[in-house]
Amino acid sequence: ALFSALAAVNELESRAEYQSALGDRERLAGYLGAVENGLAFADFKADQGVGTFGGSEDHTAILCSVAGRIGQYSYAPVSAERSIALPEGYLFVVASSGVQASKTGGAREAYNRVSLGASTAAEAWRRATGGDHPNLAAIFEAGIELDRLREAVGSVESADFTVAELRARVEHFHTESCVLVPQAGDALEQGDLPVFGLFTDRSQHLAERLLGNQVPETVALAEDARELGAVAASAFGAGFGGAVWALVEEGGAEEFAESWLGHYVDRFPARADEAVAVITTAAGPARSVPA
Repeated sequence: ALFSALAAVNELESRAEYQSALGDRERLAGYLGAVENGLAFADFKADQGVGTFGGSEDHTAILCSVAGRIGQYSYAPVSAERSIALPEGYLFVVASSGVQASKTGGAREAYNRVSLGASTAAEAWRRATGGDHPNLAAIFEAGIELDRLREAVGSVESADFTVAELRARVEHFHTESCVLVPQAGDALEQGDLPVFGLFTDRSQHLAERLLGNQVPETVALAEDARELGAVAASAFGAGFGGAVWALVEEGGAEEFAESWLGHYVDRFPARADEAVAVITTAAGPARSVPA
């Protein structure tokens, strides 16, 4: 939002150097992700950022969403893979757990550890093979088998990660990015919502078991959503708090939201003041609002 305001006031989009470097929304999303985490982007040098080593997923959702559709993207660089219509007659209910996913102090270290595990595993592969793949995504896109990467990680000497932790990170990345996302997208595109729900369940369970970035509140919200009839539900974002989405039939969305939030508050009464559930369709991107 801050960048959009600054860009508008300074008419950045009319400048040739802006159009060359950040001429489309996908590149802009990647750039703003780099601004947040302090990494270099194209000809822009690295800077301090905010101290978190995230990706560009939030920025892509904010800038590149299409109303009524679900976008599937790959990252580093940001690249659209496909756009799928939101199933007719369905809406999202999003429940905020009331647990703030703090990105300062010790919480920031836990958040960054997830990202650093992936980069450490990729570095282990480069050292073991002499390759130049910049990240895990590039390694798997090159057709490298999971077992080969797991073997390379086994030889790493790291003061920050055990071999078991790095192998778990590699397994999660491969399963999530190379298996679950494509298969869930296929199921959604084919209108097979029960199968889409199963792939989403597995993604949620792997986040709990391998990433370790879920809290009891988000775990409970995902479980309760499915028990209450959502066709799919998952926590989203960087974890360690935050929110959970559920895909539900439009006609029962309000009743579902009320029941879901009620179950949650019964289980976590200390979160009653902060927890909230909202109903939304698949929304479009951020836009300027007339004064």
